[in-house]
Order: sequence, then C-alpha cells, then structure tokens
Amino acid sequence: MLNEQPIELDIDTETSLVVNNVGLEKSKPIITLYGSGVVEIQINTSAAFQINIDDSYVTVNSMIEEAYKDNISTLKNRQMTGEFPILSVGDNTITWTGNLTKIVVEPHSRWL
Repeated sequence: MLNEQPIELDIDTETSLVVNNVGLEKSKPIITLYGSGVVEIQINTSAAFQINIDDSYVTVNSMIEEAYKDNISTLKNRQMTGEFPILSVGDNTITWTGNLTKIVVEPHSRWL
C-alpha cells in the first residue's frame, strides 16, 4: 500500500498494540523497537521473536529479513532469535515483555 502511515505508540502502561493489515495477503512489517535489554515480541498468540536492544533502538525489517540500527551497515541479527514477523490480514495484536519505551510499526499491507 502506498502512503500507509506507520503506527507509533509511546509506551507508558500499555502492554499491546493492534495493527491492521488492510491488504488481502499476509504482510512483512518493519518494526522499530525503542528500549533496553531483552524484549520478546508476540503477534496474536504466537511468539515471533526475541531481541536484545543494546543501543537505544533496533529495527526488525521483515521485508529484507534483517535486524539493524540506523541502516543495514549496522546489523543486529546476532541479537535476535526467532522468526521475522508476519502480519495476517485484518487486526494483529502485538504484545511484548521487557523494557520497551516506544514501538513503531510499518504494516506494509499487500494485495496480489
């Protein structure tokens, strides 16, 4: 989808974020996580991945299957375990455990 707006949440007490994939196919989002330490992300009821945020934020890019800070010349793949996230068609509930202060999700809704 062109011009799809990222979904951004500054975290105070929230423990979940609902992201809508408005397309007709599963999508490969780009998720930027701000915080510190080990964070585990779940999408709907499945554990997606775990990552150690060692430098204020990290981006998990399912489009190219890379984790990085700033750009892909600063890879963080060794700090990630699990699968790159996929968003199902419709609403997807993202939950987390760990020290997150902000999450930004670019859904990348798709049609064939």
